Amino acid sequence: MMTCHSELMAFGEGLPRGEMIFLLQQEKPLELLSKAWMEHQNVDVGETFQSLLTGLYDEAQQTQVRDMVQPQTVKELLRRYPNDFFQLMTPCGFVDLTPSETEKLLRGEATMAHPGVSGCQMPVEAQEILEMEVRSLKRDEHGCWYALTDYPQQQMEQAPQEPQMTM
Repeated sequence: MMTCHSELMAFGEGLPRGEMIFLLQQEKPLELLSKAWMEHQNVDVGETFQSLLTGLYDEAQQTQVRDMVQPQTVKELLRRYPNDFFQLMTPCGFVDLTPSETEKLLRGEATMAHPGVSGCQMPVEAQEILEMEVRSLKRDEHGCWYALTDYPQQQMEQAPQEPQMTM
């Protein structure tokens, strides 16, 4: 435990924010690090300690996202994580949301979508975005959510078919 404590103190402010938060969320962070450290004793101390901590952090992040019950709709996702940032890839284009924009959207205010090119935006009604289904979801190390969304299956089945030309 003393080695782990010394290594943590040596990192000081150089310890990545995500890893620091991860450690602070643990009931006994030094005990967790010490157990992992004992399994990896045979390698260079400084480099291994950082990779050990990063490995523990990455494993916890992957487990958290994997174990999470994926929200079915954008509305459920936004309500579950109202203080997070989002980038939604929708049939209307990309929708980037800050916590304040999420709050507005949940109140029913329209938001803006863009095709990935700056200066090209169009308004999208809140109800249209909120009813979309979440098809894929990923969270990065900074807490930003990336979601691939689509119209609900029922809505797609009810969409009118384009007229076909016959001869």
